[in-house]
Amino acid sequence: MNIAQIKKVGIIDSWVDTSGQILEIKEQKTRTTKNRLMAKVKIGDETDQIGAWLYIDTNSVVLNQIISIRAMLKEWNSNRYLDYGKIQSQQQTAPPNAPQAPQNALQSTNNKKDVDWDAISRGKVRHGVVTAYISAGTEPAIYRCEYWTNYIMTGKDPDGIPDPDPSITEGYIGDDPPPPTDDEIPF
Repeated sequence: MNIAQIKKVGIIDSWVDTSGQILEIKEQKTRTTKNRLMAKVKIGDETDQIGAWLYIDTNSVVLNQIISIRAMLKEWNSNRYLDYGKIQSQQQTAPPNAPQAPQNALQSTNNKKDVDWDAISRGKVRHGVVTAYISAGTEPAIYRCEYWTNYIMTGKDPDGIPDPDPSITEGYIGDDPPPPTDDEIPF
């Protein structure tokens, strides 16, 4: 099955077989569930390109290599990708008429300069705010979630309302005068 056909398959989480050229090698990491080394790659054929996570042996994938794989079709944020890929066969290099990978294909995504930690933190805080709304049984309105996210991230009221003067609130215990007792209510 070619990559364009894979992207049109209606059943997610189904196993597919395909082949293509490794256009990019993005990162390698160990999956903790089975302690197996995996590589995040982009595979392309004459019809399209798709991202894939492949089980690999040390340095078993090479840029521009032609591979045949069996993998599970997944979808995240409306983007299809292949996961749990097992390489069935591989050739050393692509034929001369195959598309070539860009020169910067081996750039590391683990470089700390590339990571926007503020955006990651903001996303985690936003997740917590939305979760709080949902657990309270309230529909999370986006503008309210953003309000609380900004408040949590900065510690300041995003609407610009200043905190009360400490001299006014210092020593505040409760209502002044205190609310009436039951005996003071005429009915």
